[in-house]
Amino acid sequence: MMGAVYQNVIVPSDGTLEGRSALAPAADLAWRCGARVVNVSNTDLSDKSSKAAVKGHAIAQSAADVEFWVDLENDLPVAALAAAQYRANPIFCVPSPAPRGRLGRRRNALAPVALEVATRAEAAVVVIGPVVDVARGLPMTEIVAVLDGLDGSDELVVLAEQWAQVFKLRLVLTAVAGPGSVDNRATQQHYLEQRAAGRQAPGGVDVELVQGDDAVAGLAELLTEHENCIAMMPPTPVGTAPDALAVEVISRSRRAVVLPRGLIPETPIS
Repeated sequence: MMGAVYQNVIVPSDGTLEGRSALAPAADLAWRCGARVVNVSNTDLSDKSSKAAVKGHAIAQSAADVEFWVDLENDLPVAALAAAQYRANPIFCVPSPAPRGRLGRRRNALAPVALEVATRAEAAVVVIGPVVDVARGLPMTEIVAVLDGLDGSDELVVLAEQWAQVFKLRLVLTAVAGPGSVDNRATQQHYLEQRAAGRQAPGGVDVELVQGDDAVAGLAELLTEHENCIAMMPPTPVGTAPDALAVEVISRSRRAVVLPRGLIPETPIS
């Protein structure tokens, strides 16, 4: 059996019901890694005695598999990012309940905490979108990697293959072939098959091309068909917000989504 891959699953929690939606998936992820869940919260208390009491309570609640970290200085996303800096091999698991517009309607956008963490994090971020069934924890027998043909796609395939090997998953590579000629679909299919060649995963390796006018709808349908999958979106540079496709998929998909911000630490795989 291999050693720990991710050692700390960082979860920012604002104490609300929606804000706690990432806790069950984070616990599942930590169990798979042999990692500790770090539940990060913050408070604006000003007097020293109250701060000491809050810190003491958090320490008393912490155990081998979960740590309660209360930041007394920073807002919640900064507190989560700071917590990751002092813990080995972190990965973030963040909730993203649907933001509301002026009329109370849901908007397809990342929640503010999720957006800031996903933009600034230097480690991978698992985002639990507003329609993910969190009662199931993080069911994961497949990883679906979405390739966009840009420079980061080859790195994404490597990372997705590592996840598949570490977590004993089936690897599915997909891309979106928009409306157009048969030649475009054939080119995209060939592209996927090239990327899949030579890859290995315990559950096997497959390619599935998404076709149609609406890339998000196509991806959401594909992920719905793969009931126990987790999706991995194309990487963006640290300091850059997730692109529109990733945000739309998070907003509409029933599956958790991984935003790659760094590779899995190199660990021998047996």
